[in-house]
Amino acid sequence: TVLALSFAGYAAFKLKGSKGVSYAAFFGGLANSEAAVSSLCRVADPTLVVMLANAAMLVRNLFIVAALASRSSPAALSPALLALGASVALAYVAYRIAARREQPESGWVAGVDMRPISFGLAVKSTALFGLTLFFSAFAALSLGDAGVLAASVLGGLVSSATVIFSVVNLASSGYVAWSAAATAILLSTAAAVANKILYAWPSLSGEGRLKLVVQQLVFLAPLLVAAALQLWAAA
Repeated sequence: TVLALSFAGYAAFKLKGSKGVSYAAFFGGLANSEAAVSSLCRVADPTLVVMLANAAMLVRNLFIVAALASRSSPAALSPALLALGASVALAYVAYRIAARREQPESGWVAGVDMRPISFGLAVKSTALFGLTLFFSAFAALSLGDAGVLAASVLGGLVSSATVIFSVVNLASSGYVAWSAAATAILLSTAAAVANKILYAWPSLSGEGRLKLVVQQLVFLAPLLVAAALQLWAAA
């Protein structure tokens, strides 16, 4: 996925400049937001790339949860649906504000070391994927329900969609409570939003980093509040 998105970002950059990379960030975020950010931060404003990739990921997760809830337990998953919907709405508002302030492409495209494919990035991403999946499985097997929640955070660092399918399957089979499944969905999505800060951090400095953090905290707020309420209710 990283190699494909790296090449897609290169092609979009050559054809449409920064605007093309924005399209690649959003549609890449639908497939794998981590890979999209890793591949595209080097060719466009990292703050914009993260915003679009996370927005796409939130939309995708909302539709996945809505589809699964309709066939399982809509009431139990409603906190996750409401929080995801709120985050999607905030992402849309953030995009509209950013679009009004869009500046001519210059700083991020000038002097960029554009390569069609980054094999080093692909190797690092694959290694991170394997390690995260290993520790996620270990936490779930060792700690039970608490392990599922811990694993959802770790798994969200790699693929929140995979976590969603996994916890809904566990809840449907009776291995975890539906409330725990809803909390796991919220935590994994929150982790998937927050981890983009780490991916984009090296490409930014000063005000850019502050803007990135504030933007993602806005996206995170509904997810974290809903997760906290779920945990409090279960205590």
